[in-house]
Amino acid sequence: MRFQICFSVAVLIGLTQTMSAEDAPPAVKIHLEAPKGWRGEAIQLPPSFAPKMTWKGLEEVRFAPGMFDPKTDDFFSYVFVFYLPAQGEPNQKALQRELLTYYRGLATAVSRQKGGVDAEAFRLSLKEVKDPTRSDEKLPARYLGTLNWTEPFATMKPQTLHLEIQSAACKDRDARYLAVAVSPQDPDTAKPLWMSMRGILKTVEFRAASSSEDE
Repeated sequence: MRFQICFSVAVLIGLTQTMSAEDAPPAVKIHLEAPKGWRGEAIQLPPSFAPKMTWKGLEEVRFAPGMFDPKTDDFFSYVFVFYLPAQGEPNQKALQRELLTYYRGLATAVSRQKGGVDAEAFRLSLKEVKDPTRSDEKLPARYLGTLNWTEPFATMKPQTLHLEIQSAACKDRDARYLAVAVSPQDPDTAKPLWMSMRGILKTVEFRAASSSEDE
């Protein structure tokens, strides 16, 4: 699968160029349970394709079976978790900045040999879902968003992605995490897909990196 290889190469670049003795990855393994057919990747943040990101930590990704096939109903649908050590609660401005930097860098790197994209034209809109019972930053904060960008892996065409984001403190750790579900499918009309993605994100756990258990 050419597009899967392309993404894996981008991830591999991120790993090989960002890991160093001075900036070692956190001693944490992100655990996510996904249905059969969902593939995964893990990288260190910031990845080399988005070096202007200020967040440092780890990312774990789970791709829907049709992630790289534009003919499928779950094309470009996936979930990811950022583990961010010593990170306070990000505000909406920080979320927009970091995620937009990530997607601009990813699209630029992947499309370079296809003529490139106008990444500066990408736009990310976020709206916080207010919870009147939320009393402090240890409780989850939720955001809904849309990203207007150029899909660089399979189509090189404009695409609108829907994002559901949860930001929360990691239990018993000096860290926060971001849990994100992404798809061009509208959450109101593709409910089974979104229920599946939300279910995967509910399984997130942060374990010692020395754990030998398979994901």
